[in-house]
Amino acid sequence: WSPPGSSDVSSCRPRQPCTEDDVELDYTDCHSNSRFLQKVWRHPVVCDTDSPEAAKLIGASSDSVACEPCQPNMHRPDGGTCVPKYVECAAGLHAVRELVVNHWSSWPANFSQELRALGGAPLEEEHGWHLDGEGGFAFSTVEASAEKKSDGS
Repeated sequence: WSPPGSSDVSSCRPRQPCTEDDVELDYTDCHSNSRFLQKVWRHPVVCDTDSPEAAKLIGASSDSVACEPCQPNMHRPDGGTCVPKYVECAAGLHAVRELVVNHWSSWPANFSQELRALGGAPLEEEHGWHLDGEGGFAFSTVEASAEKKSDGS
């Protein structure tokens, strides 16, 4: 594999065996107000996913669980995807759309996992936002995970 922005084959790196650090928890889409928890490969995938040991890390999907609540100002009218609520306004007025995020068990629409330096250049491939699997917080695989441990939370 090679990191983004590589210019030639000298940038290629060997794929290492996959570990738990290469896996993250994700949910399938909601259908009939339920979904499945599954393990997926963290992106970018830089480990050897074809090895027998790697298959053991992913495993099968779990039992069905309830869909997460929709974010504020959204609802799930058909038991599937959360969509914005619409407000009826008096003639000559319009509603202001607002994105409020109260929980993090999945990525909200319009959010990116990418981190960029102050100058706008993308950071190394091991940096990025990932869900922590506990549904309340997202962290960078390098900086914020170290901060999380050091402050006792």
